[in-house]
Amino acid sequence: TLQMRFTQRVTGPVPGGIEVKVTFDSTSMEAPGMPPDMMARELQQLRGLVGTVLFDDRAQVVRMDMGAAPGVAPELASQLATGVKAMAFTLPEKPVGPGDSWTVATELPVGQLPGASGTGASRTKLTVKEIRVAGSDTTVLLGVETTFPGDPIGLTIAGQRATLHLAGSLT
Repeated sequence: TLQMRFTQRVTGPVPGGIEVKVTFDSTSMEAPGMPPDMMARELQQLRGLVGTVLFDDRAQVVRMDMGAAPGVAPELASQLATGVKAMAFTLPEKPVGPGDSWTVATELPVGQLPGASGTGASRTKLTVKEIRVAGSDTTVLLGVETTFPGDPIGLTIAGQRATLHLAGSLT
């Protein structure tokens, strides 16, 4: 189980799109065979790490730059950047209203696993449930349904071959 809490702040339009600063507030992780106190010490180093995301007009990530922080390995910062990018849902090409939906495919960060062969993409269907306008604020309530690829992913870890199967869905 991985929980990441972060704050996003739109810093405004810049050449090439809309810039957003992402600050990691806290991260916790539970994994079988990993001592919780060791994990907590490692993840504490992420607190305050700031990344910059540049979105185009359809909320596609144009660029994601993770800042450097003492004690944070560049590989970990890269994995965080991939995670943030995967959480960004692209807006549709055409206007939508209540009841309309579109599907977004997101490449999974399988390539970051040691000895991985094969790739996969999750598919997320977004459905407009409701649009609320209050003064200058507009809120769009979305239904989110994500499915994961069913094809096995081959891994080689410490010379041992393994297969990873993803199952389930997210709503």
